[in-house]
Amino acid sequence: MEFIDAEKTVYGVRRLCRVLGVSKSAYYEHRRREGGPSVADVADAHEAHQARVAWAEHRRVYGARRLTSELRHRGHSWNRKKVAEADASERHRGRPPSPPRRIQQTIGLNGHGPGLGRAAVHRLGAEQALGR
Repeated sequence: MEFIDAEKTVYGVRRLCRVLGVSKSAYYEHRRREGGPSVADVADAHEAHQARVAWAEHRRVYGARRLTSELRHRGHSWNRKKVAEADASERHRGRPPSPPRRIQQTIGLNGHGPGLGRAAVHRLGAEQALGR
């Protein structure tokens, strides 16, 4: 943002924002706030800290639903989706993915090769499928 401030006498703000990949509204909002965080950002950070404190007090086992209930009991007004979003960004919990399943191959009645499916047994007849 300081670069845009320094170069806006040579080039237009619109062109500088486009080249740097910044929207004009974000540039002017940043200037209005003088580079500091917005009030909403500070409030969200405070509530996220309160959520982490509550989660730590309950042995770090509460999920989003229980944590939402606990925060409401403490007087905060986050809904479950907001708590889950903060939860996902702060820590990755849950069951690890299961290993891939092995494909179990059937063995034919004669002990060699893959077994015949129902359709093949029906088509060949039971006696021929059994090798008799």
